[in-house]
Formats: sequence, C-alpha cells, structure tokens
Amino acid sequence: MIEIRHSIPGRLRLRIARLGGDRALGARPEAALAEVEGVHRVRANPVCAALRAVRNLSRMALRTADQNYHFAIGTDLIGIGLGATGILSPATGGLIHIAHTLGILANSARLLGFEAPTPRR
Repeated sequence: MIEIRHSIPGRLRLRIARLGGDRALGARPEAALAEVEGVHRVRANPVCAALRAVRNLSRMALRTADQNYHFAIGTDLIGIGLGATGILSPATGGLIHIAHTLGILANSARLLGFEAPTPRR
C-alpha cells in the first residue's frame, strides 16, 4: 500500500509499507521516479518505509511557460489593436514581434542556469 505522507510545493513524501527494511526493493521505485522529467532527487529510506521526491525544475519551467504565454498574448493583442487602427505599420509590427520573441527566448534561457538546491543536513 502506498500513501502520501505529506506534500508541499516541490516535495512529495510517500510511505510504502513493503519498503520496510528492504534496501533492494527501495532501489526500484527510486530508480523509476528518478527517470520522471522534472523530478530532481529521489531518496528511499527503507528503515522508515518512505520515499521522498523533490521536483523543482518542473515547477520553474511551468511558471516560465506561463509568463511567456501571457507576454506573447499581451504583445500580440496590443500589436493587433495598433495595426488595425493604422497606428502601427506592418514593418514596425514585424519588428515588435521579433523583439517579443527574443524576450521570450531570454526568459526561457533562465532555465538553462537552473541550480538544484542543496539538501539540508
């Protein structure tokens, strides 16, 4: 039986009764969860029959995607409005579109420098 012991943003602790005292059995779910995209660190504790998973990068990636979406929709709607009223020429609209695409790329590039938090001891 698997039960969620506690869950906070970025961390999940499971209790797996069959893990109790069996290190070899604990390695299987530990390896399986480590393969899941966005899971940063997995640690099995057979003594406590617990499995802890830390997922930080996936949350940061979702937040960045949300920021990019809102930025793109906002600048596109403003560009459409200004273009439809004749205030913005098509060439200027194209330049603004390229500029906002570069802004989205720069915002996404922050994920490349992601440093995993070090565990507290």
